[in-house]
Amino acid sequence: MDSMDDLDLLVRQQFIPLLRRVNRRAEEEHPLAVKLLAEAVFARDKRVGLNVMAHGHVAAAYTIELEGSQVVGCLEGQEDLSLVLAGILDLKPIFSLSRGTLERIIADESRLLENPIAGLRAYLPEIFLSFAAD
Repeated sequence: MDSMDDLDLLVRQQFIPLLRRVNRRAEEEHPLAVKLLAEAVFARDKRVGLNVMAHGHVAAAYTIELEGSQVVGCLEGQEDLSLVLAGILDLKPIFSLSRGTLERIIADESRLLENPIAGLRAYLPEIFLSFAAD
């Protein structure tokens, strides 16, 4: 199995299920905040990009599909990215992180599930946010 296949398995079979578990835990711990965020910011279904970087280049690109605050799908490539904020601003966000950061996030599952907000905040300096052009 080559490293691209390994990376795809890492994202689809480990990272995406972890995001779902962390989201469920955040909903249990902070139900009102998650509900308000879902209604105010994530009022519609959305698609955001995820780039996994290696040696300064995109090693793999995905589209993460969301319904409300729930991760419902992960597609290879990036198409039709859309995150509508407050019903008026249509953004095309792409989150980029290194494979090493991805692996550390997955290995840190127990801390992320114990305190999702603080756990995720610890990785924010290693996650880059950009926006695709129309």
